[in-house]
This record gives sequence, structure tokens and C-alpha cells, in this order.
Amino acid sequence: MTLQDVARVSRKRPRGDSRPVDPVPARSAAAARREAPAPDETRGAARALWQAMAALAILRAGHAFVPNMWGWGLNLQRFLDPLMAWAPWLIAALALIPALARSGRKPLERAGDALARSTPAALAFATATALVVFANPDRLRYVGDFMLRQGVADQAGRPGVLFPQAQPLDLLLHYHVPVALQRVAGFGGSLTARLTGALDAAALALFAAVFVRALSLSGGAALAAWAVVVCGGYLGMFTGYAKAVCEVAVLTAAVGAFGIRVARAGRGQVALGVSLALAIALHRSALALVPAAAVAWWLGARRANGRRVATWIGVGVALVALASVLGHVITRARTADIGILLAPPEARAHGLLGSLFAPERIADVFNLIVLLSPLALAAPLLGWRLGRARLRGSEWPVLVALMAPLLLMIAVIQAPQGMFRDWDVYAASGVGLSLVTAALVGETLRAAPRHGWLAVAVTLALAAPAYQWIVHASDLTVGSRRVAAYLSEAPRRSGNVQATSWDWLGMTNYRLRRWDDAARAWERAAETAPSRRILDQWMRAELARGDLSAAQAVLHRMVARDSTDAQAWLALAGVTSRIPDVGDSRRAVRKALELRPDSREAREIAAYLEKNYPEKR
Repeated sequence: MTLQDVARVSRKRPRGDSRPVDPVPARSAAAARREAPAPDETRGAARALWQAMAALAILRAGHAFVPNMWGWGLNLQRFLDPLMAWAPWLIAALALIPALARSGRKPLERAGDALARSTPAALAFATATALVVFANPDRLRYVGDFMLRQGVADQAGRPGVLFPQAQPLDLLLHYHVPVALQRVAGFGGSLTARLTGALDAAALALFAAVFVRALSLSGGAALAAWAVVVCGGYLGMFTGYAKAVCEVAVLTAAVGAFGIRVARAGRGQVALGVSLALAIALHRSALALVPAAAVAWWLGARRANGRRVATWIGVGVALVALASVLGHVITRARTADIGILLAPPEARAHGLLGSLFAPERIADVFNLIVLLSPLALAAPLLGWRLGRARLRGSEWPVLVALMAPLLLMIAVIQAPQGMFRDWDVYAASGVGLSLVTAALVGETLRAAPRHGWLAVAVTLALAAPAYQWIVHASDLTVGSRRVAAYLSEAPRRSGNVQATSWDWLGMTNYRLRRWDDAARAWERAAETAPSRRILDQWMRAELARGDLSAAQAVLHRMVARDSTDAQAWLALAGVTSRIPDVGDSRRAVRKALELRPDSREAREIAAYLEKNYPEKR
């Protein structure tokens, strides 16, 4: 028997042992015994995982009755109808009881084995994920610039003007393709975005399966780790949001999965390079994925086993993509990113450090992480409990290199509309945190087979809030009530956050023909951002609910803001003629004719006033 045969036999796993096997020379039995975690360590990690899920369940239940928005990442149940609020929560909470969870352990382990070993099973999981998100379209349209993006696609607008930061692949996928489908097949922009999102969700589920296999997980550990990656708050982006951050989040999972495969087995170099290249071509934030890919290629180089050509192909593809967008990225960083994301008005008013460490922002960061990756806050404790012996695999340098820049983005980027609304900016960071957490959860369950029932609890603890999250966005009443609470309750938000969200609430209520609520929302928006558009929308809402005097007052604000606004003077003349406030109407129509002498509408209003309310000579 050769030395290679001895090494090969020594690396074989006993039946039922699912621990990872790196393709490196085997260690001695004594070394293996020294590095194996003690039973107390594995029990401690399992106990910490259970405690984290129990704490989340208690916090979610408690925040359903707290009348403020300090815990907006935990209080979704407060706004859902009772059945949707408490049925999923109760199922997840009951799974924390060992006796009940054990009853579902065997089916779940069979599903995990199928996911980890069978491609058809992975496709089935991906299809189910896609169907869930497609069946719950986002009718709220609140996240990020959802409404603006949707409007441009529906009306075939000018994306290059409205979104100068968008890269060509982003415009191709989220503008040119939807417009072409609308012309050829009659698909609306909303349907195309939902179909794209469903495909994104399916891809995320497939890359999560690749990730599980790269870690050599099986059984309940495999399914639990898969659920950690898939069932994050970012799943809500795939219900109709047409923006490149969706695909970047998916490709973050791909870079993590293929990066681990490259680092551990020396395979997947081209897939890693293509994933990174696509992410970079879609959005400049994907540059944060470069360190993880570089570490993976470096670690995998010694295990390539004759596949160095594949390594260079993968690296070359990524470099070509980087070179093609580098100029655009530098330009955007200089002209917009620093001013908008790194130094918003709050930072200029209170100083960068003051704004980063304000109590409201610290609370927002906590809520953001709980929303995007619920178990991520328990990751440091799990890592500590597992100990260094369980965290020596070559996957960990890749995961750390992936997580570090993404975590830095959460720490320093200040979303202009606040984290509550612009959580999509941090979606890729959420996926990165989920990958690290999933690896720790998988290792915890692998190290403590007696606590395998915890896989049932983990899966349900993540699936329940993820489903509630996407369902809430499909219900305008629930979603708008939550936004109104965020704006009205403590803590008090900054002026820009208030203005943009009240503006959204006004547009949403106007769309629902809730004229009173729309008028009140735009009135609140005008308190901090009395722009011409917001004042005009407010005036239209007042007209829609029949309050001509209130519309008159808004129009006076418009002309006081800009005395050369002929359209505002004309609208004022028309509204006051209907009240009637003849004197005000005459003054307005004269000003309108002075600014726009050829206005037929102004002449018609003047003739109407002369006929019905002739001036005394």
C-alpha cells in the first residue's frame, strides 16, 4: 500500500459522521483527539443557539405590545392581523420545546440529506422559494426607490437621467428587458420585476445549497444552515423590487459558496470568477466581495491539482469586469457616494462620529441586523462556544474576508432615507452575515448530534418571520400603518427621513383614494421639505377631498415660494374662482396673464369672472 493510499483511507469518515474532510494530508489520531471539542463545549454551543432563538421569540412577542418604534426590526407582529401575527410565531416557539421538536427531526433530516446530495431536491427547494415570493407581490413599494424605479419601467422613461449611478448591466436587466417584454408580450413592469425576483430567490436557494455542500453538511445541520442563508429579511426584495442590489445579494451568496469550494477543494474557480464579475458589473458595492474571492483563490491555489488554468480564467474574468466599471465607480464615489452615503445632512450637522454613534442609529443598526439576518447577533457567542478547534477549516478565512467589508458598510454607510426604508442598501451585508451565521449553526449542530432537534427550531425560527415580512409588504393597509407609526412615534426621525416617508405615505394614500390621509401626510412632508412637487400634491389631495380653502392656502405657499410660477398662479385663480374668492382670483389671474400672456385657460378664467362678477367701474 502506498503512502497516498494510507492517507486516503485515513481520511475516510465513519458511517454517520458528517464532519468536513479537507483534501489535505491526514492528521494523527492523537492530534485529532487534541483538537476535538470537549462535550461541554459542544453542549455550550447548542445551548447558546437555543437561548438566542428563545430570546428572539420573547422579544418579538413583547414588542407586539410596545407603543414605540425603537424596536422596528422586532415588532412586525404588532401590525399584522392576529392570525398572521401569532400563528407562525406560535409554531416557531413550540419548536423550541425539545419533546415537540424531536417529532419533526427525522423528516427534516431526510430533507436536509436530499438537499445536500440531490440536485433535483435542491431545484425543488429553489422552486418552492420562488413560488412563495411570487405569490406575495410587494404592493407597499416602500423600500428604497421602489416607486421611482417601477414608474420608469412602466412608462419607458429616461433611466440614464433618473439613475445616472446605474451601471449598464443594471439598466439592461431592470429597464431595457422590462420595456422590451412590455412591447412584445404585453408584460407590465411590475410583472417582469416579480418574475425577475422569483428567479433571484430561486438562485439564492440554489447557491445556499451549494454553500451547504461546500461545508460538507448533511441532515438537519444542512437544512438549518440553508434556512439561515435563505430566510433573511432580504427575501422581501425579491417580491417586485427592480434594482441591482437584489442580484448583488444573490451573488454574494454565490461568491461565498464557490469561494469555500475553491478554498477547501480547489474546484469552482471559474464559477467564482463569473459570480464576482457579474456582481461588479451590476453594482459598484460588489467591490466589497473582492477580498473574499482573493483569499479563496490564494488558499485554493495549493489544491488546484492541475486546474491552474481554471484559476487564471476565473481571475481574468473578474479583472475584466473590474476594469470595465472602475472609471464609473471612481466618478460616482467622487460626485455622489461620499456626499450621499458617507456624509449625509445629519453627519454634516452633528459630525460624522456623532451621527454614527447617535442612540437612534445604534438602535437602527441592531434592528437592521435582526431584520436581515435574525441569528447573526448570536454568531460571536456561537464562535466562542465552539472554540478554535472547530473553526480551523479553510472556509473561515474566506468567510471572514467576506464579512469584514460588508460589516463595515453597515457601520459607516448612512442611508439617506434611513435604515428603516433603505434597508436594501445593506442587503448584501445581510447575506454575508447569514453565511457566517449559517456556517456556525451548521458546525454547532454537527458537533452536537444529540441536540439535532435544534435544526427543527432553527428552520422554523427563521422561516416564520421571513414569511411574515414578505406578507406584510403585500398588504397596503398593514404596511402603511407600520410606516405611519415609524414617523409618528418615538424616536423622532431626522427631517429628510420624515419628509421622504411622509411623501411616500401621501402618494400611497392618494393611490388608495384616501384623500384625508393623503392630505395630512403631504402636510407633514411639507413641514420639513416644502418642495414644489410636495406642495402641488398636497393641493391636489385637498381638492380631491373637497376642501377648497385648504387648497387655496397651499397655493398661496407655492406662489410665496416662487412668484414666477405661472402654473401655480393659474391654479390659484381657478380654485379661488370656485370658492368664490373673487378678489384673490382676479389678482391671481392677472399675475398668470402677466407671466404667460398666451394662456387660454387664464383668459377663460378672466372672462368667467367678468361675466359672473363684473367689476364696478
